[in-house]
Amino acid sequence: MSLTSVLRTLAARFALQGQPVRLTMVAIFCVTTIGSAHGAEAQKPNVVFFLVDDLGYMDIGANNPETFYETPHVDR
Repeated sequence: MSLTSVLRTLAARFALQGQPVRLTMVAIFCVTTIGSAHGAEAQKPNVVFFLVDDLGYMDIGANNPETFYETPHVDR
């Protein structure tokens, strides 16, 4: 079974259930797994995800220097 047919099957299954978040997660998983399986040299990722609750765009130092939260590494 080819990767394309697997992705189509998964997409059809999750789309019918009305769960686009699951479809997105499956797609991200497939892309990252395929990318790492092709013998690429292992590297540290250069991406950082911040998962926060109730944080506005003016709450970090990069956007507002007078903020309570100091974010020197994000400010660079």
